Amino acid sequence: MAVQGRTTEAVVIGASAGGVNALMQLLPALPRGYRLPIVVVLHVRSDRHNQLVEVFQQRVALPVREAGDKESVIAGTLYFAPAGYHLLLENDRSFSLSCDAPLAFHAPRHRHHHGGGGRRLRHRPGWDIADRSQ
Repeated sequence: MAVQGRTTEAVVIGASAGGVNALMQLLPALPRGYRLPIVVVLHVRSDRHNQLVEVFQQRVALPVREAGDKESVIAGTLYFAPAGYHLLLENDRSFSLSCDAPLAFHAPRHRHHHGGGGRRLRHRPGWDIADRSQ
């Protein structure tokens, strides 16, 4: 697959924790033997055990694993960014994990809240970091 003269080498998906429902619809539809690696970066809490690998191993025909530091990216594998780390894709087609500060952004308050402003949220892994790594 070519995009503006470049070859697509991986599929990278970024979402907040609510994106799990969309992934449950999308990823099980991929056939065994899908050739591109898929890298998923979800905003997940680092103070709990991340069960994404276990959940998706039962539903997806591809190998599923948590990305590791300096691990080479393998075609046809579904990777999840580990909780508590930013995930970068290096030029040598390996992963790099970063403990840089969590990204901060403003989120709107609950829709029934009548006050102004929003909350400041901090996430690691951050989608913006993975998106900028290549």
